[in-house]
Amino acid sequence: MASQSIEVTETEQPIAITAYEFIPDAMGPGKFRGGAPFRRDYRFVAEEGILQVRSDRRDFRPYGLYGGGPGKPSMNYLNPDGENRPLPSKLTMTIRRGDTFRHEVAGAGGWGDPLDRGPAMVLRDVRNELVSLASARADYGVVLAGEPLAVDAAATQALRERLRRVRNWRQTPAISWEPWDMAMAAE
Repeated sequence: MASQSIEVTETEQPIAITAYEFIPDAMGPGKFRGGAPFRRDYRFVAEEGILQVRSDRRDFRPYGLYGGGPGKPSMNYLNPDGENRPLPSKLTMTIRRGDTFRHEVAGAGGWGDPLDRGPAMVLRDVRNELVSLASARADYGVVLAGEPLAVDAAATQALRERLRRVRNWRQTPAISWEPWDMAMAAE
């Protein structure tokens, strides 16, 4: 199902959409981060039916460009609040009343070095719950502190310098298929 109106979908199909929300930290980090993906939970309300799924970007995640990181792959689950069974990206199966199917769209890859993203933009993403505090620090090298939350400019500059040294890029990678693990260096 595409991103259609919830009301139209529920009127035309025997399902109730119980969640429709952005997925934090799923977009590829970058100077220009990837687009934020969403998850939808569909609860089946008829006795029995056939669920057919054709999703993409599971095995080949969205890649990052020119230093940007890859987005998270798409995922499918059956009954995420119970058995939480992972499902393949392409399937046809019987679904029964009360079963919930969750689809998580793949996050888009980022473009450009995440350490070049404006700290104020990262702060906005954290406030909008698109990026966690941990990701702001590990992926973007931005230190946020205080109440209300604010950028610590001196600590951000120092962290970004340290992350660049640890990362030690001789040349900016043109394509990034795998995420970097900078969490240890960001502590």
